[in-house]
Amino acid sequence: MEQQALAQPASPLMRRLQEFFRKLRSKPVIYFALLGSGAFDMLVPSPVTAAPLYRVLDLSGNKSKKKRGWAYLSLFWGLLKVHSAFSEPPVAAKMAGWAFLWQGVTNTMEGFYHKSIPRADKDLAPYIAFNLFMFVWLQVHRYLNRDSNRPPLADALAPEAGQHLATAPPLD
Repeated sequence: MEQQALAQPASPLMRRLQEFFRKLRSKPVIYFALLGSGAFDMLVPSPVTAAPLYRVLDLSGNKSKKKRGWAYLSLFWGLLKVHSAFSEPPVAAKMAGWAFLWQGVTNTMEGFYHKSIPRADKDLAPYIAFNLFMFVWLQVHRYLNRDSNRPPLADALAPEAGQHLATAPPLD
């Protein structure tokens, strides 16, 4: 009887916390990677902008705060990654993968083509390399976890069309 009392949580709050952590342990690694990267994009300064969430919400009349374009773009990338963390892994890999790719491309253009960031090779190169690595990792993850019965074109079509394509006889 005493062991059963120890096994059962004492309060409803403890039961909810145990359930929450049990669900959290069942999440794939991609979930935590996308949540962390999205939060990082929204809250931490990057080489092209100050902390995006702070810059967007700051209403002071300071002249340097007028340029919020990069902040909105970083906020968009962060929200896209967080949103994709709550999607199915193949969908998450597509959405967040493109966010990582375009983040790397735009930072490359800003730093190396437009040369608007001093010491771009030192400040931007690791940032860009990480974004491109994450894009490749997400695409490999998506490829390895694909459904082998569905042709690649079926992902872009309606589910009914995908089933039809998967069962259609081969063309001669």
